[in-house]
Amino acid sequence: MMDEQDLTTAGQENVDDDSNSRGGIAWLVVFLLIVASGLFGYLGYIWNFSQDSASDIAGMAETLSQLQRRVDQNQQQMSREREAALESFVSEQKIELEQFQQTLDAALQKFNAKSSATPHDWLVAEVEYLIRIASQRVLMDKDSSSAIALLVSADQILLQAENPTSHGLRAAIAQDIANLEAVDQLDIEGIYLQLASQIRLVDELERPIYEFKPRPEPQGIETIQDEGLSGIATRFVKQFTTVLLRHVDFRRDMDQITPILPPSEEYYLRQNLVLNLQQAQMALLREKSDVFAVSLADAMAWLNRFFDREHAVTIAMKHTLVDLQRVEIGRNLPDVLVSLQEVRKLSRSAKQVKQ
Repeated sequence: MMDEQDLTTAGQENVDDDSNSRGGIAWLVVFLLIVASGLFGYLGYIWNFSQDSASDIAGMAETLSQLQRRVDQNQQQMSREREAALESFVSEQKIELEQFQQTLDAALQKFNAKSSATPHDWLVAEVEYLIRIASQRVLMDKDSSSAIALLVSADQILLQAENPTSHGLRAAIAQDIANLEAVDQLDIEGIYLQLASQIRLVDELERPIYEFKPRPEPQGIETIQDEGLSGIATRFVKQFTTVLLRHVDFRRDMDQITPILPPSEEYYLRQNLVLNLQQAQMALLREKSDVFAVSLADAMAWLNRFFDREHAVTIAMKHTLVDLQRVEIGRNLPDVLVSLQEVRKLSRSAKQVKQ
């Protein structure tokens, strides 16, 4: 009995173990099915998403290609419009240039038709210009040398032209040249350079040396021996008079005493002398004889008054200024009106022949 019960119990336990193992397998299968279904669902989602993305990319690519085609079309259109505008502008400029060239040609033809100047006319005009410049040099600058050179140049032009009608003009030019050469030539450049050399010597001038000597005490004053009241009063009056005379100076029938120039003002003293010499230079260039003489006289007086008369530079400068004072810079130059009248007469006769 005991053996049968044990067998029965063992069989039930085996049945329980089988049922438990079958239940675990079932759950494992269920779990695997759930995982598989989830995996399949995820894969399906990814496949659908990739399909949508591919369609979107394809749409964007199509849109981009359309935009590129539009851009290309716009660029081609703009290029055609620009080329057309450029061709239109070039054609307009060509037309305007042709019109301007035609106008210029017409103006040149009119000018050539009106102007029938011959080479002789140009030579006469050149000669007249040279004579006018020579007249200006004589009247304005008092420069006879330049005027003579200009007249000689005008005469050489007439000589090369070999025109018989210019005989009278050449005679007038020769007469004017002779009149200018008869006037004494003034070496303006040389005198100007002499004055410039004196200006450079101003800094080498020496100022006189002044010596200060004490004033001698008056002699013969009697010593007051009286020490009484009268002596005290006399001594007081004498001391008061001495103190008063120190502050008050009375001079009668005496030379005026020139105060000594301080060293700081010596620069202005020399510059005043330089200005007098420069003023003489300007008067020389303008041939103002009065101003030239006054400027030299002022410079000479300035030398004698403020500089050492025994110094070598002062003596040399005074000799030069004395020599310059003897120079007469005022000259009366003849004009060249005869040549001007002849060249104008020749020009008028040439115009009358053309008419």
